[in-house]
Amino acid sequence: FILESDTLSIDVLLDKVDIFNDIFKIMVTANQKRLGNNNDLTDYFSKYLGDDILSNEIIISKGDKDIEYIININKKIDFK
Repeated sequence: FILESDTLSIDVLLDKVDIFNDIFKIMVTANQKRLGNNNDLTDYFSKYLGDDILSNEIIISKGDKDIEYIININKKIDFK
């Protein structure tokens, strides 16, 4: 885990992604609650988790051996 400025970056080996996805959901949800976003993010995770994401709030980028997860800790997710 690397916290730099407004971003939290985590690199996870591909064989650990299934385990980490649950942790990632908890981290994102907790951060969103901290920001006052009480929206249910279940549909957001169902739609996007497991795919590459490039947004102002979250970046998920797959490499050959790992996946990089980045959370902007000061941006609310506005998912409809």
